[in-house]
Amino acid sequence: MKILVEDNHVPAAPVLDVPEVMEHPHMVQRGIIQTVSDPEYGDVKIPASPMRFSAFPEPLELQASILGQHNAEILGELGYSSEDIARLDQEGILGKA
Repeated sequence: MKILVEDNHVPAAPVLDVPEVMEHPHMVQRGIIQTVSDPEYGDVKIPASPMRFSAFPEPLELQASILGQHNAEILGELGYSSEDIARLDQEGILGKA
């Protein structure tokens, strides 16, 4: 005897891997596939959040950061002085593109 989840009103869906999600017609129609501008690679398609909120009905426009782009800002927020940040940068401790 075969029992189907659909026959018993059990919500079910296939589990997709990333390439399947990127090509799935439903995901494309819902706007789950988002294009992000990357300074090195150009426009890159990524899976966006499937969540939709009334205050943000459309996905946010995103741009990928380059390595080290926000080092000074983040370290400053953590209490590092501009002199300390400059020294870490000169010593090659901070990663950057």
